[in-house]
Amino acid sequence: MNHPVSPAPGGARPGRTFSILLIYLLGVFLGAALLAPWIWEATHFLFPGTAFLRHPFHRYVNRCLILMSLAGLWPLYRLGFFPDLNGAGWRWRPGLFREVGFGLVLGFVTLALVVFAAWGSGFRTWIPGRGFPLVLLHVARAAGAALFVSLIEETLFRGAILGALRRAVGFWIAALATSALYALVHFFQRPAPPDSVDWSTGLQMLSRMSVGFLDIGALFPGFINLTLAGLILAAFRECTGALWTSIGLHAGWIFWLKSYAFFTKSTTAVPNAFWGTSNLIDGWIALPVLLLAGVGLRYCRGWSACTSKSD
Repeated sequence: MNHPVSPAPGGARPGRTFSILLIYLLGVFLGAALLAPWIWEATHFLFPGTAFLRHPFHRYVNRCLILMSLAGLWPLYRLGFFPDLNGAGWRWRPGLFREVGFGLVLGFVTLALVVFAAWGSGFRTWIPGRGFPLVLLHVARAAGAALFVSLIEETLFRGAILGALRRAVGFWIAALATSALYALVHFFQRPAPPDSVDWSTGLQMLSRMSVGFLDIGALFPGFINLTLAGLILAAFRECTGALWTSIGLHAGWIFWLKSYAFFTKSTTAVPNAFWGTSNLIDGWIALPVLLLAGVGLRYCRGWSACTSKSD
């Protein structure tokens, strides 16, 4: 089976690639911190008395991080960080919906195993009284979030960043670096709202949000699990030469991440390192389940070509 694969190493200079990536990340974080107070002020001015005003300030910083990440893709492209949409994994081809569907089912089923195992063990119990309209509304919201987040994160991490690093240092180093970065950004804290907002509030809030990077108890095993998830997503992107299966897999996972605390609750107030918390992905039980998702690589498009090539 022939399919497009990532170029071999040597297509880009590692030093230049990492320098561009570092500048990009600094620009994203600094730009988001400086932009957030302006977005806050504009929202309060344009939409007085609306639900937007109830959003805590850290959510403005998070949204600005997404905005700056996407806006930064254009200068990255102009600098040659990634060649084009094909180089970023957006390959339009027959069967792409089948690839998305394969990943979606795999992601949904694997994390469903954690959900039902936690329920069967007695660690979690189903929340009663969820009527059909409420469940339907939640499913719609969770599906929308799964689609949005998977598209954004796969484009950024497995598309532009992995694609560029792959050309500079080879797949495994690129995949590990990208996956560690992907895992780390999931540990932003949710600090209390500031007393007031001025031009520097975003910088202060970002530093408070970053405290989670130093919380060892929160990082492990969550960081290991998320890094492994990133490696699996990167492997699907590499083996298929496109993002479609990775997007589906990611979306299936996110659906359960958004739904675990909606459908179930813990039966104990004591945290459990094995089963984790309502975050679902921060317990050791998630590790073998994620490895099980990696078995799906054998059935994805391009597996034989992927395993036969080397760096």
